[in-house]
Amino acid sequence: MKNTVDLKVFAQRLSYLIDTTDETTYSLADKLGLNPATISRYANGLMKPKVPTVASMAQIFDVNEAWLMGYDVEMKKDKEHQKAISDKELMFALFGGDVSADKLEEVKKFAEFVKNK
Repeated sequence: MKNTVDLKVFAQRLSYLIDTTDETTYSLADKLGLNPATISRYANGLMKPKVPTVASMAQIFDVNEAWLMGYDVEMKKDKEHQKAISDKELMFALFGGDVSADKLEEVKKFAEFVKNK
């Protein structure tokens, strides 16, 4: 994947998200620190956003960044896949990758305990 935005598809998908959620061009512009006219230009296919802007929009709408950019992937992020990656990263970060599943669960429970304290 080249990290390029398909202007036409992006515009269609952004318009769809704005039409089907509580977001407006104004609220989205406010969250992104942009002018509402810029959001309108994006939604009308008159202007191509930078990839970091698309990433921020994807986070706001809770959709897959690649989908919003115009790629043929699932609209929603695969939460289980993200969790599995997070577990692997946690295992490597804390134990160099060498840890049992039980020990990893113990660490996660402790982290949850600390978070809720």
